[in-house]
Amino acid sequence: MTSLLRPSGALILKLVALMAVLAAAGGVEFGGLRVSAIAWIVPLAVSCMFVAVLRRRVRFPWAIWVPWLVYLVFATDFSRIEALVRFFILVTPLMVAMATSTAWRASPDLVPATLRWVFLASLALYGTAVVMSGNLAIGDGYWYLVEGTCMTFVLLGVAAAIRREHTQQSRYLVLAVCFVILLVSESRSALLVLAALLIIAPTGSSWRLRLGLLGFYAAGFVVLFQTAAFQEVMFRSAVGSVTELAAVDSAAIRTGGRLVAWPAFIMGMNDVWFGQGSVASSDYGQMVFGQGRWSHPHNEYIRLLFDYGVVGTFLFIAPLVWLVVDLLQRLSRETDRRAGWLLRFSVSCLIGFALLAVSGNVLMYHAWYGNIVFASIGLCYALPLRPFARSKPA
Repeated sequence: MTSLLRPSGALILKLVALMAVLAAAGGVEFGGLRVSAIAWIVPLAVSCMFVAVLRRRVRFPWAIWVPWLVYLVFATDFSRIEALVRFFILVTPLMVAMATSTAWRASPDLVPATLRWVFLASLALYGTAVVMSGNLAIGDGYWYLVEGTCMTFVLLGVAAAIRREHTQQSRYLVLAVCFVILLVSESRSALLVLAALLIIAPTGSSWRLRLGLLGFYAAGFVVLFQTAAFQEVMFRSAVGSVTELAAVDSAAIRTGGRLVAWPAFIMGMNDVWFGQGSVASSDYGQMVFGQGRWSHPHNEYIRLLFDYGVVGTFLFIAPLVWLVVDLLQRLSRETDRRAGWLLRFSVSCLIGFALLAVSGNVLMYHAWYGNIVFASIGLCYALPLRPFARSKPA
């Protein structure tokens, strides 16, 4: 049985990548389950099988997550189906990372090779959805492109931005396509996150290039701000000024209701230290804004504080920070460029995770983002570290 599971890392990575692509049509149902649900249920089940059989080969540092998992168990009301689903969604990326870290012969090239066909498949699906709907900004019906797939395009853009050993100029085309799709689909948060990651993430770019990108962003903003399309997307009156934009006034700019909802959620926190339960924010949002509306705060930090309190939020964020620091330390000691690419990609996407959490549901949308990222992290720990060789005395 163990020998049959040796290609664990490759299988799990390809599985979560396939699910990320299929989840673009997350509203489609099979056997009463939406594809968006199948996209995390299947990786969770397969990962649990691998971890159970290959538990002695798990190299992902799972122990740092134990305090959060214990806290999560006590904060979850398992008698409610919504809370049960929330629990399993939250543990899925950790199980994925543990499963991929059991790989016998992990290749650093596995992730970029897999992301290549994810890009092509996601691009084809986006084109199909545009043709079927006649709309570039698709987020209705069974298409989950704006809500989830745009997060996938963020990590695809990050992958293209990191130079590989035998890099091709096509990566600039891939990066440009990711930016264009995020722009025309009006996915403002994802667009800003990808733009920010090219500046602050450890992509290996020179500081000269990063400063050049800042200048390019500034010039691009000036040009776009003058267009009618930008004005219509950003301002309620379809006309606005930079002053109004800088003031972040919910009465003037379009934020999808976030600037109204966020203060309401913050005011509704009754137990700041320990939270009110794993689905309390969803219950509160629907109570205040109406059934079927605002079941997510669209800010994962508010969700964590509302549901799990300061204690739970710390127990969740602390292991993420530890992973970033540990992966960066590994990167500083790694001499293999291909392994270095994987480490850069994993750290950059973890930073992207933290940024996407500001105005999105990245904690709930693991099928599109988190599972691929944690599969890559698991592979980082499956790879043998190649430290700098010490010079021998003459």
